[in-house]
Amino acid sequence: SLVEGYNGITVIARDDQDRETSKTVTVVSDITPPSFYVLSPENPFNTNRETITIQGTVYDEHLDIVRVDWQQTEVQADGSFSIDIAVDYGSTNLTVTAVDGAGNESSQELIINRSDEPELTIAYPYPGSVTNELVTTVTGQVIDSDLASVTVNGETATVSDDTYTVNVPLIDGENLLSATATDLASNSTTKSVSIMVDRVAPTLTISSPAEGYVTSTYSLAVTGTTTDPNDSLPPWLLVGLEHAPDEFISTFAFEGEFGDTVRLKANAENKIVVYSVDSAGNVTTATRTVIRD
Repeated sequence: SLVEGYNGITVIARDDQDRETSKTVTVVSDITPPSFYVLSPENPFNTNRETITIQGTVYDEHLDIVRVDWQQTEVQADGSFSIDIAVDYGSTNLTVTAVDGAGNESSQELIINRSDEPELTIAYPYPGSVTNELVTTVTGQVIDSDLASVTVNGETATVSDDTYTVNVPLIDGENLLSATATDLASNSTTKSVSIMVDRVAPTLTISSPAEGYVTSTYSLAVTGTTTDPNDSLPPWLLVGLEHAPDEFISTFAFEGEFGDTVRLKANAENKIVVYSVDSAGNVTTATRTVIRD
């Protein structure tokens, strides 16, 4: 019996005088199907295009072909493949199959839904993002051969090379951004993301050291509290000395409390500076002046 991989088979012929002749051949046993991945499009995929591009990668030492239904495609040396497939209106099932030289197959089914509605995505801002600005730029992709307009919250976007851009005013708190693409036949597609406007800076208090504190030590612990009730994430902090901006330490507050150590300049006043920054970019600053003597 053969084992997976390379097998040597030797045939020996012997006459009545015990003289022998032998011949060895190598046979490859391959019972493992190709490993492959369809990278795009997503599955299922909604489109209004006549042709879609299927891209992926395949791995098999003895690969024979890759096909979509019965249409073969070329596989590059790095295992990547790409093929354009025409699709009809409605739902189409496509089967991507990789076959090796031993006849082992791997396959994946794709469902393609073609309609007349525009393709629309929102690339920016990201869902759930936080800003302290009262105007945001909304960008994304729109694809439709008969596109009429793209609007976001009633603001008309400019469209160039299938990319739309528009500035949209915001209000404090949660903002729902709804983009709508409409074609000349009045078909429309709407996508939405929600973002938060936070213009309130974190609270920040330096608990220790006290203002005017005098010490002879080289290093000094700085502790305090910082909170931001408008942000689900804790603020991050920069702690350092005003005369040494390159030595600031980045840290986070744990349950509202922070602590770090600074190195003091000898025989001089040292101004400790702490910055507390929330995810919207709001900043609160606190300082303490201490003397190392």
